[in-house]
Amino acid sequence: EKHGSPGWTKADSIVCSGPYRLHSRRLRDRVRLVRNETSYRTDEVSLEVVDALAIDSGATALALFETAAVDWATSLPPFAAKLFIERDDPTLRLRSELSIGFYRLNTTRPPLDDRRVRQALSRGLDRATIVKAVYGPGQPTSLSFVPEGMEAATGYAPVQTAAEDAAEAVRLLAEAGYPGGKGFPKITITFNADEGHQMMAELIQAQWKSRLGIDVELASMEWGAFLDAQSRLDYWVARAGWTADYVDPNTFLDMFLTDGANNQTGFSSPAYDRLIAEASRTPAGEARDAVFAEAETILMDELPVLPLFMRVSKNLVAPWVTAFPENPLDIHPLEAIRVDATARDRARQARRLRGGGP
Repeated sequence: EKHGSPGWTKADSIVCSGPYRLHSRRLRDRVRLVRNETSYRTDEVSLEVVDALAIDSGATALALFETAAVDWATSLPPFAAKLFIERDDPTLRLRSELSIGFYRLNTTRPPLDDRRVRQALSRGLDRATIVKAVYGPGQPTSLSFVPEGMEAATGYAPVQTAAEDAAEAVRLLAEAGYPGGKGFPKITITFNADEGHQMMAELIQAQWKSRLGIDVELASMEWGAFLDAQSRLDYWVARAGWTADYVDPNTFLDMFLTDGANNQTGFSSPAYDRLIAEASRTPAGEARDAVFAEAETILMDELPVLPLFMRVSKNLVAPWVTAFPENPLDIHPLEAIRVDATARDRARQARRLRGGGP
């Protein structure tokens, strides 16, 4: 109330009760965290200062990692990921996570308001070819919105949309009034600037052209503008991803409630809303899973989203990081990370001597 928004988030006014507090934030540069000496967990914290760098490019992140300028990189370009996997590089930490990569469809814009068109777009894809080309081997595709890993974690078996079938996709599109893609308006796939997102969009663009006969444009956007466009439903098709906030199907399925903040597709189904509400009142177990399955069946038939692949977290972790906790949510608490500063400094000095950068 005193500082307003976003003033309350500034370093001199934000209230922090965790193991770190905000020291400073420089736009497009870094956020600096320092150990919170007033936290009851101070004794658990090893790192006194943590800098989180604002880096748009996976290639830049990779270069900083390889010159020992950073200890941990959370993003790397697809070509590098494939290379690290092929050589079994120990600095690349791979782990399946409860996370889904998907495309949102703006169901308020014709012809995407027609379920048959959305189904055609889904069935007209070859996900395996796309995902392997972008991310290499080991990245599983998905026909369900809830990742398959949820079954091992909770017992809930995700519900899949119809299998890919180019001939059926063509039939559905013709039934919707666009035989061979004739008369279909030019739509746009938007994505935030990233090498992998661009490559995936290009492959999907090519498949929809060759299989369905429709023309698609591509638009790369700055992150903030990209998010704003989705919130205003100012897009046709947009890349998206979601990682579980907690280990339960609800963290994925309650996204698509009518007018939900995370919906951003225009999708609305009273039956779906009722099922998610019912699940919230049902104790964990088979009965609750059955309610979720009924809801996901609606979602995977209506297809306001196109599930594409289950994410595998790819973290580059330097050899001198001696403790790096991992889990299927891809959350790595900073207070639990440990760094051998002596080994890190030796590595940086060696790179300087070889002319390898800072």
